[in-house]
Amino acid sequence: MHSGQARHQGVRHRPGQGRKGTTLSQRGAPVKRYKWLILRRISQALILALFLTGTYFEVKIEQKTSETAEALNLLPVTGLTPGLAPPLPAPEETSQPSGPAWSAADIVEGSLNSADILDIVALTDPFVFLQGFFASGWDLLETTAAAGAAIVLLFYFIVGGRVYCAWVCPVNPVTDLAHWLRIRMGIKRRKKALTGNERYLFLALVLVLSFWTGAIAFEFMNPVSMLHRGLLYGMGLGWVILAVIFLYDLFIMPRGWCSHWCPIGGFYSLVGRFSLLRVRFHSEKCDQCGDCFPVCPEPRVLKPSISDGVERVLSGKCSNCGNCIDVCHTDALDFGTRFYKSAEK
Repeated sequence: MHSGQARHQGVRHRPGQGRKGTTLSQRGAPVKRYKWLILRRISQALILALFLTGTYFEVKIEQKTSETAEALNLLPVTGLTPGLAPPLPAPEETSQPSGPAWSAADIVEGSLNSADILDIVALTDPFVFLQGFFASGWDLLETTAAAGAAIVLLFYFIVGGRVYCAWVCPVNPVTDLAHWLRIRMGIKRRKKALTGNERYLFLALVLVLSFWTGAIAFEFMNPVSMLHRGLLYGMGLGWVILAVIFLYDLFIMPRGWCSHWCPIGGFYSLVGRFSLLRVRFHSEKCDQCGDCFPVCPEPRVLKPSISDGVERVLSGKCSNCGNCIDVCHTDALDFGTRFYKSAEK
């Protein structure tokens, strides 16, 4: 039997309370406890800022070009009248508006769905590509979108599929805020009627609708896309979608959208089943305090390790957010590869 399993079996704990009765609030809040959370917020902010800045300058350049061309078209054609100024060049021969040869738009153009990086690499979100494949058929495989989706897919195979959810998605801070407020307001958790597999049903429905309508179906209500467009052009319906998600997580189901319904998370959890980067568990260090369970967005993924001593969190539903690592006061959890094997047996 695994060296740590003997004392793990039959041990009952109350989440958030250790053996000595010390709670999370009593232990204080060292900077170490927030390391991965801070890094996640920095990652999300930088990625969102990069896309917003690139799109903003791209729009400004297009507006300037359009205004210049319009101004040239409105000027009188003087080249046909003797004695007046020489003819103006045709609009298509006119040089681009004066300005720097390089701008932020050259770094990244597009959104999380599809983007050009440095005008060299075209990336496509694999879930968007999959919807496009169901909508358009095999012809889509012959486009650069297929190569771009393969690059992104390879990245998430390495770092973990749902890393997208915890480190990239701009909606994650919204749902995290709802969860934080839910705890502070003392809203009790209702009896759970959902399993977490609802997201796969929604994912299947999205693909069926894409096939039926010939369009990328989820984009009509994708909160990620709505938030990105809304910050640039005005939220509109986006406010309603985000408000519904926020209120649902706050009053009805804790982490309801991300952990139960989001088809993007469902797709990336399937990818995450095969990813290399994993949360590792060192059973010899664990004191069964249970602090990791209440901070985990998907607490079910920790049970095989904490209860049975399994050395790696292998569930694709794990987002590699690092919350469990942050709160573990015995350093029993850290990041490693799926091939990790403890030297102690």
